Amino acid sequence: IITNTTIFQKFSDVDDIKFVINFDYPNCSEDYVHRIGRTARSNKSGTAYTFFTTSIMK
Repeated sequence: IITNTTIFQKFSDVDDIKFVINFDYPNCSEDYVHRIGRTARSNKSGTAYTFFTTSIMK
C-alpha cells in the first residue's frame, strides 16, 4: 500500500500498480486521468475506485 499526494504522484514511478483508490476527486479531469493512469502502464490494466460526495458534483 502506498499513500500518495498529488505532488508526489507527479514524480513517482512505481510499476505494477493494480488498484488506485481516490479518497477525493481532483480539481480537474486531467489530474484524474493522470491518477488512474497509474494502473495502465506498459500495456497493463488495473482498477480505479473514487469516493466522492454529492457536494463535489457541479
